[in-house]
Amino acid sequence: MAERKNAGYKKLQKDINAGDVGNMYIFHGEEKYLQEYYLNKLRKMLVTEGMEEFNLKTFNASGFDINLFDEALNALPVMSEKTLIEIHDYSIFKAPEDTRKRFLELLEDMPEYACVVMSFDTIEFAVDKRLKHNSKLLGLFQTVEFEIQQQSELVGGIKRRYKALGKEIDTQTAEYLAFITGGLMTRIISEIEKTAAYTAGSVITKDCIDAVTIPVLDAAAYKLTDALLQRRYDAAAGILDTLLAMQEAAHRILFSVSMKYRQLMIAKACRESGKNVRELMDMCGIRYEFQARGLWDTAAKVTMEQCCQYVKLCSDAALRLNSGEEAKAVLAGLLIELTYSGGRAGVRNDAKR
Repeated sequence: MAERKNAGYKKLQKDINAGDVGNMYIFHGEEKYLQEYYLNKLRKMLVTEGMEEFNLKTFNASGFDINLFDEALNALPVMSEKTLIEIHDYSIFKAPEDTRKRFLELLEDMPEYACVVMSFDTIEFAVDKRLKHNSKLLGLFQTVEFEIQQQSELVGGIKRRYKALGKEIDTQTAEYLAFITGGLMTRIISEIEKTAAYTAGSVITKDCIDAVTIPVLDAAAYKLTDALLQRRYDAAAGILDTLLAMQEAAHRILFSVSMKYRQLMIAKACRESGKNVRELMDMCGIRYEFQARGLWDTAAKVTMEQCCQYVKLCSDAALRLNSGEEAKAVLAGLLIELTYSGGRAGVRNDAKR
């Protein structure tokens, strides 16, 4: 499944490396840094420097006109092999039928010297194949999805960027940076520059990252849950206050916290049934081993009864939130319950692993 899903991306890499790009692409996906990176690669390959006015045509949702697109498509390139036509955040698949029909006719007779890239930057790429012409249109394009990179690629990229700034970072700390930034290169690059400027020495540590980096919601929920399990209520409350100040939706915060406790319950079940950390990662969709290892170790210190209690408290809080109770009060109350309820919450420091 993963191989098929990444086929368009791998083919694009292969074509660019061979200097033989196609004529029609759809660019979309969560990793916008890579999307812009490969769009720039195409620009450098196809558009001669200084000839952008003649050989690079750009359209967006508010300025797309099918007649102007026709003119751009048939404009001969100047001192270049191809004309590059970029269409940003305009979904032809949702356009009126007569526009889609005309667009399809133009592409079916498209000259070899043109390359069209439809880039979905801020809108979702979605195609209703029930609509006439959409399936035919989609079949003409090479669809390239830019996903969050694999852990090894992210860690390698992080190390190289720090090295270029005269800094060093070990693998575990690089994984931690990827985790708390959500794994997106756009944000990772910004945090690399920030932490490199903050760090006086040559080595980037976890403390350096924590000092200047605000974690994404999933990572913040991980930290919050960890603090609760260690009975560090003040630390957990501080994280909650930060998330609310950032205007994170209460339902999203509760969902993320609840998910961590469900993962803890699964980790406990995995330990009791003889499974390992890798199986836990696969079951929960966890990308980073240090995160799974933390759940695994914590699961050794709690009982299954406690895990069920944590999950029930989260479910009760969700019910109160959905019933219209004040969001901050519900979340603050949940933190207290998770930490102190029945005198049983919190991990047992003397538990055998």
